[in-house]
Amino acid sequence: SISYNCIGIVCNLQGSFTTSLEYFQKALVLAEELKDKYEMANTYSNMGLVYENYGRGSTDPEERTKNLQKDIDFNLKAAAVKEELSEKKGMSDCYNNIGLYYRDMGKLDLASEYYIKSLQIDEELNDRYGMAIVNCNISELQIILSDSITNNMKQKTAYLQKAVLYGTKALSLAQEVKAVPRENQAARNLMNAHRKLGNFEESTKYAEIFISTQDSLFNKEKVEVLAEATSKYESEKKQLLIEKMEKEKEVNDQKLLTEQARSQKQMIVIYAALGGFLVVLVFSIIILRMFRQKRKANILLAEQYTAINQQKEEIES
Repeated sequence: SISYNCIGIVCNLQGSFTTSLEYFQKALVLAEELKDKYEMANTYSNMGLVYENYGRGSTDPEERTKNLQKDIDFNLKAAAVKEELSEKKGMSDCYNNIGLYYRDMGKLDLASEYYIKSLQIDEELNDRYGMAIVNCNISELQIILSDSITNNMKQKTAYLQKAVLYGTKALSLAQEVKAVPRENQAARNLMNAHRKLGNFEESTKYAEIFISTQDSLFNKEKVEVLAEATSKYESEKKQLLIEKMEKEKEVNDQKLLTEQARSQKQMIVIYAALGGFLVVLVFSIIILRMFRQKRKANILLAEQYTAINQQKEEIES
């Protein structure tokens, strides 16, 4: 089940969403068979991520909403199982994710409800990093809510003041735990909220924090990119070395085969020559014996002819 989940995560990262879901389904079947609730909850969360990617990548608004709703459904299932396991941090993460998806769907009241649920659990656990994340998200949501108000300036201002409240908490917590990405997000929210409230001096102050953390993130990203490039270079270098060795082996194998073929041809030529020589030798011996026999016969005939002539002369005499 764990292995299927790992493969599913890789497929999801590669954009192979259908294949990813197939592996998550296999993982879920085994987790249910084993009654492994922890693995079931993880699989539900993973399946939710696939539908999130489906939703964010869809250009059709209806299809996008449909996939994001599936994402929410799987996160609700994961949260329910985590609640059975009393795994509160997992519940908080699920609720925060659900809030994000409702925000993307434009259901801002539901997004706020789940953000608050997540924040309450993080406060109970004294999870400062989690609190920083959720406060950032709530601050951003308040700005979105203020932008949706056109005529009621009092309500608009109330939303922006809440954005400042949650953003200030988020920034303080992020600085405390040295979470630069969260500092950056909180500073951006405070910059925008104060600008919309007309507090330009405050907006400028947070703009400076936003820019400095952005530079820090950029430098960190450059280091990570360089490390990744170095790692990729080393990996490709090793791969090229392996390929070179394989090619050399192929060339050597081919040379060996060529040499073997040449040796075989040479042996065939040698055997053929030897065979031809033996044939010539045998025929030569046969011809020589025939020549000797013919010579003996000729000598014998000559002797007989001489004897006959002598006899003839004697008779004539």
